[in-house]
Amino acid sequence: MWSTTAADEDGFRDTFDIIIPAAVNVVYVGGGINGSITGEPCYCSMYSNFSGKTWFSAWGQDSASATNYIGVTPLKTYRITVAYGSGIVGTDGSAFIRFSQRINAVKPTVLDY
Repeated sequence: MWSTTAADEDGFRDTFDIIIPAAVNVVYVGGGINGSITGEPCYCSMYSNFSGKTWFSAWGQDSASATNYIGVTPLKTYRITVAYGSGIVGTDGSAFIRFSQRINAVKPTVLDY
């Protein structure tokens, strides 16, 4: 549905709209980044601007990553903000939003109807 692998010393931040496909009730989301220096602080997050619900958020030393299953409304438009980065120079950053028949059968951990 959506993904990025952008990562550099400035990290990544973007806000965009997605339309949930018909018959999709659950999406799988995740993201992460690695720091290039030992002990470097890292963060990643994704949230829904309209509801204010956090879809995932993580902080860590050397790296940060998180995944979650989100209950969504079919055919609804969501405005999403994604951010990840590190204190100095991030590498291998990524984030994604996925759906499938298998994902649709999973009980969501965050409800954003």
